[in-house]
Amino acid sequence: MKSNNFVKLDFYTVKPYFKSMMFLPVIALIIGLVMKNLYFMIIMIAGYSWMISTYPFSIGEKFNLDVMYSALPGSRKRIVNARYLYFILLYWVAGIMSICIAYVVHLLTGLEFEILQGILIVISVFPLASLIAGIFYCAMFKFGYLKARFVNLIPIVLIFLGGELLSTFVKESLMDIDQISPAFIITISIVVGILILYISKIISQKIYQKKDF
Repeated sequence: MKSNNFVKLDFYTVKPYFKSMMFLPVIALIIGLVMKNLYFMIIMIAGYSWMISTYPFSIGEKFNLDVMYSALPGSRKRIVNARYLYFILLYWVAGIMSICIAYVVHLLTGLEFEILQGILIVISVFPLASLIAGIFYCAMFKFGYLKARFVNLIPIVLIFLGGELLSTFVKESLMDIDQISPAFIITISIVVGILILYISKIISQKIYQKKDF
């Protein structure tokens, strides 16, 4: 099986849980409205995408799917590849969704929001989300979801506590477009994020190849 087929399998396995996943954007929206900061809401939704991307680990461990997947010829590397592709897809879908939600809320409430800044925030947060996902993907491939899940709560707390500061910092940094080129931000953020995920993926593949089921 190809990596994209494993990505599809991951989507199918978490499909019954899609409704429960929607509580995170709703919570982010409520917090954004209370704090009157739509950029903070964007960071929460985009940042929490890594958390949703751990669902296949949880379901796979619960129903012993990894044993079945790993029995397929040459599948272990493809399973790892698929999990990282799954995260990347979720992150950008969440990012686009958060910008759309923020724009609608802006039209309805008049809260400050500029689409360009929203896009740049999603892109500039990508390396941080990739770092968090990269670290904990390695941990989950090594120890399994149940053993690593409590450690996974740390980024959630950090995003909640530091998200507003981060959104303010990023927003202020992007205010002067003449000094900070959007093309530069986009290029650096995407390259750094992909590089982090690539290094993490190589480590995860080595861990998963040696893992016994």
